[in-house]
Amino acid sequence: VLELWRELYPVEEWVLQYDEVAVDLEIPVFDCHHHAGDPATWEKGWPGVHDHWFNLKCWCSLKPSVQNWYAIQDPLNNDSWGPRHAGIIPYMVGEILTDMNGPNGRGHNVVGSIFVEWGWKSRDVDHECMIPVKEADAAAELHRQCPRIINGIIARADLSLGAEVEPALQYYKKNPLVVGIRHNLRWAEGIDS
Repeated sequence: VLELWRELYPVEEWVLQYDEVAVDLEIPVFDCHHHAGDPATWEKGWPGVHDHWFNLKCWCSLKPSVQNWYAIQDPLNNDSWGPRHAGIIPYMVGEILTDMNGPNGRGHNVVGSIFVEWGWKSRDVDHECMIPVKEADAAAELHRQCPRIINGIIARADLSLGAEVEPALQYYKKNPLVVGIRHNLRWAEGIDS
């Protein structure tokens, strides 16, 4: 159950099945939708995991296959991701650049990208609308580390809050990389499909 060596995450094993060679390398590409994050440091609102450093260390020491198993027990995660949960894998500057550059540097000519919110949930906030706002700050920090990535941010705001969402929108106005808002409606309680 505990990881003593680097086991691949299920989504990494899946990706390694393919080795695509980029074509038309002279054409600049702008990646208009990607996520970033590290469950060990980015708050995802997982019950108990971020409550105490010991819980976080325990979670991070689990083998990726065990983390994946726990993550897909939530019907929302399983419906969205299937059996390979991408949300548990660290995906930061190094991983993004590896994807952009391709294996052995044979990637497409990616000249920039847009970060799309990925479910940040801060629990120590004054207003419900402020739960996701720190994710935009974290994404902006990744841009500062590597200006080639995250040239814009689509942040999350709960628009169902009506006028009460205004503090979050004002907060986002201070971040010049925030270029849009997303209110993800993948699940609503009590609505039949």
